[in-house]
Amino acid sequence: DSHKQVERIKNDLIAKAENKGGVKLITLQGAYAPDMVKSIDFQIRKTVKEDMAFVAATSNDNKPTLTVALSDSLVAAGNNATQIVRDAAKEIQGGGGGQPHFATAGGKNPDGIVAAVDKLIEILTA
Repeated sequence: DSHKQVERIKNDLIAKAENKGGVKLITLQGAYAPDMVKSIDFQIRKTVKEDMAFVAATSNDNKPTLTVALSDSLVAAGNNATQIVRDAAKEIQGGGGGQPHFATAGGKNPDGIVAAVDKLIEILTA
């Protein structure tokens, strides 16, 4: 059941979250469908109330996707998920967008996904 799976992944990710520069950094990597990533993010945002950044580097049908989600507090502090995901998407030869608290980017270069994640984390914890 996918609801249980989302719940399990969410709990796992929160347990492994790192604290970087005062931000609770939650990362997801692997092969996940975009709607699954969105569900996981939604659950994380409901659970984690402090300064939180959710960064996902996923692939689906060999297409790399970056997802950035920010807690309302980080958005209020002037961070913008759309801006951040666009900067990092250059690494996967792609682009995207969304809202200040949730944005995604797709690309053509799966090999750039690690560099893209590093870039996202660098921007978020600067």
